[in-house]
Amino acid sequence: TRLRRMDWHDAELLVEHCDAARPGQAVDKGFLNLEDECAAIQFSEGPTRARVMINWARSAIEKRSADGPLEHIRRAKQARLLGGLFFSGCTREHPEYGAWKDSHAPFSTSCPASLLTPEAAKASLQEAGQVDYLGVKIMPMPYALGTTERLALVRDALDAVASSG
Repeated sequence: TRLRRMDWHDAELLVEHCDAARPGQAVDKGFLNLEDECAAIQFSEGPTRARVMINWARSAIEKRSADGPLEHIRRAKQARLLGGLFFSGCTREHPEYGAWKDSHAPFSTSCPASLLTPEAAKASLQEAGQVDYLGVKIMPMPYALGTTERLALVRDALDAVASSG
């Protein structure tokens, strides 16, 4: 409530869902589950609008599945709180991106180990429908990549989203 009562000059607050703690599973972030985040928004008060943003990788990490983001998109829509969708990938195992880490792996078209495929993005966009905020968040690896290679990874991610919509 306190945040929603602050003067944000017409900006909207978006709560980016992170992977929730699950028994018997190592977490990357380990924050609240989506239901608790939605409840916190629904029970808060103030003139500033607040909604949820789904980060594809974090939902996949939490559910240990490429279907996790679809489930979270559905649940956020059911709560009438889906405000945005960001595409960031994750891997089951990768020497640089790790195992089930929020390390912003690019699409599978650039990193074959990534669970974030163009098909997964298309399914997520279809499930989400119209969202006000749509983006990509990737970390080009290895760190020694030059500018041209980094920009190629960003272009590939943007192309994958554009062709999925």
